[in-house]
Amino acid sequence: MSTSIKISQRDKEKLDKLQALITLESGEKVSQQDLMSALLEMAFTRKEEITKRLSEVRIPLTDEEYQRILEYITDWGIETKSEDIDKYLYGKARKR
Repeated sequence: MSTSIKISQRDKEKLDKLQALITLESGEKVSQQDLMSALLEMAFTRKEEITKRLSEVRIPLTDEEYQRILEYITDWGIETKSEDIDKYLYGKARKR
């Protein structure tokens, strides 16, 4: 079973060029399906880099970005303790 995805003309040209280069270097015809499978495998091993590249949030944040995030914080009127937070995050309170 195969699925089609839409890519820009520029990206299609890059994929064609990469396919041709790999075919030349390996001496064997490489299908675009095999090429995409290999690229996806490599992407999984470098997912942090891909996430960072595709993410709108850059680390470190600028002062303006930090202030914009702070605007989303609201007081729910619930008193919390660090032990409660640890319990919910880690399943138990951490010993200090």
